[in-house]
Amino acid sequence: MKGLYFKCSKCKKFISLYKKDFKKINYCPKCNEKLNKIFYIRIKKNNKTIFKSTGTSKKTEAERFLLKILNEDKELLKIQQKIKSLKFSEFLDNYYIPYYKTKNKSYEIEKYRINIIKDYFNDKLLESIKPIDIDTFFQFLKNEKNVNNLDRYISRLKNMFNYAIKMDFINSNPVKAKQSQRVEIINNILSLEEIEKLLKVAKLNKNRQLYYIILIAVYTGMRKSEILSLKVNNFDFDNEIITLESKNTKSKKTRFIPILSRLKDEIQEYIKTTGLKKNDNLFTVKDIQGSFKTCLKYAGIDENFRFHDLRHTFASICIQNGLNLYEIKEILGHSDFKVTQRYAHLNQRKLIDKLQQVFQSD
Repeated sequence: MKGLYFKCSKCKKFISLYKKDFKKINYCPKCNEKLNKIFYIRIKKNNKTIFKSTGTSKKTEAERFLLKILNEDKELLKIQQKIKSLKFSEFLDNYYIPYYKTKNKSYEIEKYRINIIKDYFNDKLLESIKPIDIDTFFQFLKNEKNVNNLDRYISRLKNMFNYAIKMDFINSNPVKAKQSQRVEIINNILSLEEIEKLLKVAKLNKNRQLYYIILIAVYTGMRKSEILSLKVNNFDFDNEIITLESKNTKSKKTRFIPILSRLKDEIQEYIKTTGLKKNDNLFTVKDIQGSFKTCLKYAGIDENFRFHDLRHTFASICIQNGLNLYEIKEILGHSDFKVTQRYAHLNQRKLIDKLQQVFQSD
């Protein structure tokens, strides 16, 4: 049978048995060494020819072994052809999204970003996506979607392509070497007057929980995911502290946040009127994107203002009222002080105002 060989243990030569009577081949034609007559097969792997022992001296067993390998190669070829024609949207729908839903509770929060990524790359072949395509996508986000902070998109794309590598769909991550494109200076913040307008509109929204979610964001600087993970027992009203458990923070460290008077009074009233128990989730809503955008519209606030900008607004108010960057770092839960330094320009403005007062008094 074509594809069967003997191997000489002395000179390592492989002797083809194609159209030969293997029973009559007892010695190596090159060095005349006696053969042990264990059958080998020749296969191609990664474009290289290799010989593999069948582990048997029986021809029928060796032929079955060879047929099995050939069939596996055919199946592998089919899979490879399928992978080559796998579209990005198919990869997301059939593989990544089902995987992400089982591993993460934040799918509903990330769904908006995932859909933007999916719509952009859509029918593009997964393995054809290169770093230049990622760059073009980032430009699209900036120019068409008015996205200033690309970090969450970078993180999500990295995760998608890393999973594709894990599934053997691609060999390398086109986002892997991409540097964070975080905008260093934060300017998208609300005034106290705009905050009150937003809260007033939110209180009238049919989603009653939205008002309290925004209130917590404004008065604590917490991330949206952290707020939505809160339970009633995270609030210690006697000591006026909110405890954020490590499993719900980005840094995976427990964080303690002061409860200011207005927030304390309103959350206590909310818990009382809703009849929530100690171990209940404070909020049941998962997605506030649409209702938040509606509130921005009726409050007369730029539609490009993001929920996350409430966190920046909180930091701005803190700086304007005397907190230093290290104190803000602890409250916001930044693992790296460099992240907090994005607010340094606000602190400099405060220093300039102080200097103006000093020199005017002279």
